[in-house]
Amino acid sequence: MNRADLDRLVSERAQVMRMLDNIPLDRVIDRGGLEYRLDELQEQIDQAGEVPAPAKAVITFNGKPIVGDSHGIYFDFATKALESFANAVATLAVPDSVELGERARIPGKQQNSLVITGTALGSFGFELEEAPNGDLGMESPTAQALEQITDILSSTRASDDELASTISDAHPRALKLVRTFLELLVKNEAVMTLSTKGKAIAFSHVAEVERSLERMQAANVQEGEEVIRGHFLAVLPHLRTFEFVKEGEQEPIRGKVPKSLADVDTINDHRREIVNAKFKVTKVGAGKPSYLLIELPVWG
Repeated sequence: MNRADLDRLVSERAQVMRMLDNIPLDRVIDRGGLEYRLDELQEQIDQAGEVPAPAKAVITFNGKPIVGDSHGIYFDFATKALESFANAVATLAVPDSVELGERARIPGKQQNSLVITGTALGSFGFELEEAPNGDLGMESPTAQALEQITDILSSTRASDDELASTISDAHPRALKLVRTFLELLVKNEAVMTLSTKGKAIAFSHVAEVERSLERMQAANVQEGEEVIRGHFLAVLPHLRTFEFVKEGEQEPIRGKVPKSLADVDTINDHRREIVNAKFKVTKVGAGKPSYLLIELPVWG
């Protein structure tokens, strides 16, 4: 059952309760079928358990595209900005295991789409919410993607090392779409704020956006694959992190494990065994490289 299914059950329950309110208590036969259906609906709703609230975000804009202090926003800019942002979120929500071509249609875009639920105060902005398609009882890919894009934008104002670590597990196409969003802001001399689930990022001046865009440019971000010989000290499956020591060195390198990589806890059964491990290596500017484990190693 997904959230949309539960919403339909709750809506039908409310309708049945309204119908029962309009039928006198002494009309037992007329009420019997509705009361039976009400019990069925309640049982299904109870079985669904606690439902996580849909992921939400608030994005506001300021600068040249805004008319007056907060009277309105130019339609052309608003549609392009929201489309660019939504495409970046939908791409970040694509599972690691799914092939994502440079120009192919974004897989699962409809399931990971956003809806506008209102306008937001603070110059001019929008309240966004994930479409009701996520499975119940778990954080949806859209919710994770909203957090990730907020982290990426925040990291563009942090150190090279932190930015490399933040973008290391993002698909290059997703990073390209984030750059497209920043380019649109710069071109229109606009700034923005974004907040979601306790995280927030705010650009107050166009120069800040330009600096973030410069740091995200492909020329400043180096990505590649590398096979390194050494041994694992540990893998923390719940945190999706690892420690690995290169052969001949003592200081471990620390990195991430993608969500799509299954059975990573088996690595702990081979700690300190020498193996060839394959990593995606991301480096920003003059910072240190960040490592993402690509596949499970094969021990002899």
